[in-house]
Amino acid sequence: MKKNFFRKVAFGLSPNEKINEDPLNWAKQQFDTVPKFVWEKKLPNLEEQRDRYGKWVYEDREVLREKYKNDRLAYEKEKDNLRVITGEKFFEPLELSVRHSTALASNSPAFERMWHFWGNFFAISEKDFLASFSTGVYQREIIRPNMVNTFEDLVYSVTTSWCMLHHLDNAENIGPNSIEGLRENSDSDNENVGLNENHARELLELHTLSPEGKYSQKDVIEMAKVMTGWRHLWNNKKLEAGPIKFQPEYHEQGPYKILGKKGFGFSRYKNCNFRFPQIGVVIIEDNVEIGCGSTIDRGSLSNTIIGKNTFLDNQIHIAHNVKIGENCIIAGQVGFAGSSTLGNNVMIGGQAGISGHLKIGNNVQIGGGSGVIRNIPDNSKVMGYPAKDLKNFIRENK
Repeated sequence: MKKNFFRKVAFGLSPNEKINEDPLNWAKQQFDTVPKFVWEKKLPNLEEQRDRYGKWVYEDREVLREKYKNDRLAYEKEKDNLRVITGEKFFEPLELSVRHSTALASNSPAFERMWHFWGNFFAISEKDFLASFSTGVYQREIIRPNMVNTFEDLVYSVTTSWCMLHHLDNAENIGPNSIEGLRENSDSDNENVGLNENHARELLELHTLSPEGKYSQKDVIEMAKVMTGWRHLWNNKKLEAGPIKFQPEYHEQGPYKILGKKGFGFSRYKNCNFRFPQIGVVIIEDNVEIGCGSTIDRGSLSNTIIGKNTFLDNQIHIAHNVKIGENCIIAGQVGFAGSSTLGNNVMIGGQAGISGHLKIGNNVQIGGGSGVIRNIPDNSKVMGYPAKDLKNFIRENK
């Protein structure tokens, strides 16, 4: 009885609906495609709401502020009347009604419940009535379509959306050494511009790692640098309601170091070594264990990836752009040079070394102390230096 009640509550089944024999699979199937949204094209889209928001905040309300600047009570009364006239007062209850009716009528109740969850998870604030104008359309056009994609896709869409960038002041996040940063800071009549950490901090603390992620203030600053340049296109009234575009003249140039050691990559020019920009990240998938003293370099142009259910022993080094597959077991003091790829179900003994730009196939076993300098096909067992077929190695070393 308790289990049935839990399933009804958890998956949104009405009292008259029969519980599926495999409720978990039933719920998963609801995320194969985005369910049809019957209110599509009947509600204002993001561009329309952005324009309404700009007009309300920077035109209509400003007129009232000037007119009633010495009469606060009259201003509040007229502002409330204006909210009714413009419809601003009704956007939020309308969107709530749409969400509730959609959830009640949907054939994909698990999807609709997760839509509510992600809407709360990636919440935006009531700053300058932003939420009244944009919460509904933000959840409809940014969150809902990306729920069937990866979490990475969902976070990227939310992070670069007008609603989130405005909510967290990223237009004020300007690289101090960017073209525009240097220009504005050289003008004695302007206040100095620089990094605004709001968006970067929320991305790390609330949207991805959580406080348990062991990131540092330095990581927040580096992430803020990465996010410079994502900003509104100001119109002639300098509205924050313009469309979003990456503007490189506001971007703080790298390299950056975030949640991983800076990759060991250099270019040589006129007898000098120049560090190659490391603009990728480290992606650690589900159920991965990383032993003490292990180091993982950030990607250079792509990402460094550790596949799910992979276990790394102590004192392992993984260089930039290395991609390790799923269900791998790697013993202590193994070293990977850059840009090598491991398949799934690979096992590597202690103190083995993997040269760069190699491809190690699926189900490969590499003996301890081996030196791998060539690609290894699927289902191989190798050992020695250079690594060779295990049977040949044993025969030669009897």
